[in-house]
Amino acid sequence: MSASIRLLTTKPSSKDSLHAWFIPAGTTPPAPYLTVLAGTPVTASLVRMAFDTQGRRFCLLGLDASGSTKSLRLAAARAVKSLRSVNAKTLVFDLSLLTPATDDQAVGRALAEGISIATFDTKPYAGTASTQSSNAEVTVKVEARFHKGFREGLLLGRAVNTARRLAATPPNLAGPSQLTAHAQALAKTHGMTFRVIDAKAAAKLGMGGLLAVGAGSADAPRLVILEWNPGGKKTKPILLVGKSVTYDSGGLSIKSDGGKGMKADKSGGCTMLGVMEAIALQKLRTRVVCILAVAENMIDANCYRLDDIITHCNGVTCEITNTDAEGRLVLADALAWGTKTYQPSTVIDAATLTGGVLVALGKTPTGAFCNNDELQARLAQAARPADEKV
Repeated sequence: MSASIRLLTTKPSSKDSLHAWFIPAGTTPPAPYLTVLAGTPVTASLVRMAFDTQGRRFCLLGLDASGSTKSLRLAAARAVKSLRSVNAKTLVFDLSLLTPATDDQAVGRALAEGISIATFDTKPYAGTASTQSSNAEVTVKVEARFHKGFREGLLLGRAVNTARRLAATPPNLAGPSQLTAHAQALAKTHGMTFRVIDAKAAAKLGMGGLLAVGAGSADAPRLVILEWNPGGKKTKPILLVGKSVTYDSGGLSIKSDGGKGMKADKSGGCTMLGVMEAIALQKLRTRVVCILAVAENMIDANCYRLDDIITHCNGVTCEITNTDAEGRLVLADALAWGTKTYQPSTVIDAATLTGGVLVALGKTPTGAFCNNDELQARLAQAARPADEKV
């Protein structure tokens, strides 16, 4: 769950408000706030709380020198933390120190994204450990010129939090059946068509990779398909495919570290569900099909073995040399079936496929592998407004 975020268009009450000043590094704040800084230089990580001469609570939030959207997003998130620390309800943003050339829509979007990310609740299973709910409404007051971008950012933030919530859900509560139910509910909410190719149907289609990976689980593997097609267009769709291994034990090639954290092996599929929600919320006029390759890689008498040879739905055979390389097996069937069935104009898949990308790039960038230079350039360009490194 995440807090409700509301954009305030009337005058806020000073009683429950926190006024937040955004100050780019190297900028001198207004005189009343200089004493609060007491000589402390303004940096991108600055957070300073105090009261002004009228008794209003305020917070000074540092940005980088350019006032970039990345620093705005992070500062907005810190503002939410400050708001909660004083039990206030309304954030009043002052952005007067930003440069006049600032893109108002980008600024509003970054603020909303930062607030959305910061209000994401990670404590639904905390039991008695949490005595205070973080789901209270957060009200935001910001100049009207930022409203359009802010509302767009709220939609994107909602979709991002959907992906985060599903990826963080433990495997006993987000196995193949439960993840399918989440996807079905999302499709129903946003008017998408929904379809499941269950294990029996997958066997008839010859999906040996998907079936092998899920053979050791009590919860059968399946393909889950959502389609967004406003107006019933017959154009070639964009095809999104997500690896959705709800838990990965490694199979017989069992993970040496015990497999902690492998609930996140469904993150590719959860990301694609978030993308589908963002598409629907923004009412994009583009046909998009999303396929989740859903399975649980477990160990029992029926699980697949090293040295097995399996056959995918397109007739390609594969010898198993490592049962912990299951992602490419489920994706192979999803991609082969999806491209044959929908004849898409573009195919994009997302997957937690290999730890090698961490060795090569570290934890921050996303490794992208593409057979089309133009598409790769467009994806990298699209990632820049969100400060994603691709």
